[in-house]
Amino acid sequence: MTVPLIQATYPRKTARGWRITLVGFNLDQVLGVTVGDLLMVLPLAKSERELVFTVPSTATPGVYPVVLSGAFGTFQARGLTVVDLPDLDARLPQAYTAEDYTAQLLELLPKGLAWTRRIGTNIRRLLSAAAEELSRVHTLARFLLEEVTPSQTTGSLNEWEEELGLPESCVTSPATDDDSRRREIFRKANSLGGCSPAYFEELAAILGFSVKVDEYFKLAQPFKAGQAVAGDALTQGPWLFTWRAQVLVPDSAVLEFTAGNGTAGTPLRWWGLEELECLFEQLKPAHTLIVFTYVLGVSYAMVGNTGEFMAGNIDQMIGGT
Repeated sequence: MTVPLIQATYPRKTARGWRITLVGFNLDQVLGVTVGDLLMVLPLAKSERELVFTVPSTATPGVYPVVLSGAFGTFQARGLTVVDLPDLDARLPQAYTAEDYTAQLLELLPKGLAWTRRIGTNIRRLLSAAAEELSRVHTLARFLLEEVTPSQTTGSLNEWEEELGLPESCVTSPATDDDSRRREIFRKANSLGGCSPAYFEELAAILGFSVKVDEYFKLAQPFKAGQAVAGDALTQGPWLFTWRAQVLVPDSAVLEFTAGNGTAGTPLRWWGLEELECLFEQLKPAHTLIVFTYVLGVSYAMVGNTGEFMAGNIDQMIGGT
């Protein structure tokens, strides 16, 4: 009976375990393979020159003896090295170095003594040079997959801002640090728009402002058949489509006129929130009007940019505006 002859062992790492290819002679005589203390596995494919089988991913790292079984009896082959399988990143493809690609290219070579895989040979140098470029393209592809998500982009901030029209035309002092720019890109890319008070309040919160939105339609008292009487107004003027953005002014934003520093024409007090007003004016429903109220405390507030004070509880300010 002819005994198999093993010339080379080629393990290939997969997500499910190891796929092993044995190269030699008379391998079609093999009926089973035992790897160390693992159970005997049946060959997946075999011919006179090649034998293919798998080792499950539960195999612990180490060097395992390989025993071939068949009508010839048993035959001890060369040892098989098993290493840890790295966990695959669910978000991104696994990173491959030039050495990884060199190993893959070597596996694609035809089997035989003429196709040597020894270190220092010309063919290995050629494949190593090609592997450098393959690894570079692979790394670039992983980078692009990261950049398609606004919340984690790092190298494409300028491209994202150009695509989304950032910074907004209302912004006079654009953010310069990457974290702030990334947050603004994320906000604009994920904004679905809206016309409810909650939408504008959430938008202001993302920008770092505390805003409460009130609608005046309850006070407008439009003319209704069965309720209104002859002589009543139809709409109470423009109040049916008016709403108010009540902004809590941070202490750091309030500037005051001081002797020696202020000049003629300088307001006695201002708070520099024009960017918020401009953004709201851009996004508001076209048929509506906004009244901005700037709240400095629980007992008084300022209306618009006039600096006019109106006393009273904030919840009662709607009638005063």
